[in-house]
Amino acid sequence: MPLLFILYIVITTVCETYGLSWFWKINFMTRSLNWFLLGYYLHSMPTHKLEKIKNQQLLLAEILGCVLIVLPTLCSFNINFSCIGYLPLAMGLFIFCIKYPAMHLNEFVEYIGNELALWIYIFHMPISIFLERAINKFSGEMNFTVQVFYPLLVVVITLGFSYIFNSAYKKIKTYKVNSK
Repeated sequence: MPLLFILYIVITTVCETYGLSWFWKINFMTRSLNWFLLGYYLHSMPTHKLEKIKNQQLLLAEILGCVLIVLPTLCSFNINFSCIGYLPLAMGLFIFCIKYPAMHLNEFVEYIGNELALWIYIFHMPISIFLERAINKFSGEMNFTVQVFYPLLVVVITLGFSYIFNSAYKKIKTYKVNSK
C-alpha cells in the first residue's frame, strides 16, 4: 500500500507540474486502489488503537491536508504537490468515521453516501473533463478565480446529475416491480 501512495504522489505531481495528460495520473491502481486499501487497513485496525487518537489530532491532520491541497495554487509554486494533502485529510476523516460509526452528522451527507455515491463515481470525471475543456475553450486558461470555483462547480453539477439519474433509476426500478 505505501508503494501505491508513493506512485500516486509521484505520477500526479509530475503530471500536474508539467501539464501532462490525465491519462497518466488517473487509473485504478494509483487513483482508487490505494484509497480502498487505506480504508480497509484502518477499518481492520483494533478499535483500542484508534481510540487512542485524539479528535484534536484528527482535526489537525484534516487542516494540514487542506492547507497542503491549496498551498501550491495559492503560492504559485513551480511544483504542484497538492495531491500530498489528500493523505492526511482522508486519514483524519476515515479514522473519525471509524471511531464514531453511529454518529449521524448530516442527513444530506448520508443521502449522498447511501444513494448517490455510485453515480458520483461514474459522473465526476466526465463532468470534470467536460467542464475543464469548456472553460479552456471560452476563457483560454484557468485563472485563479476559475481554479477556486472549478472544483465547487464540478461537485454541484455532479451532485445534480447524480440526483437526476438516481431518481430516474428508482422510478424505473419501481415501475418494473409494479408492472409484474
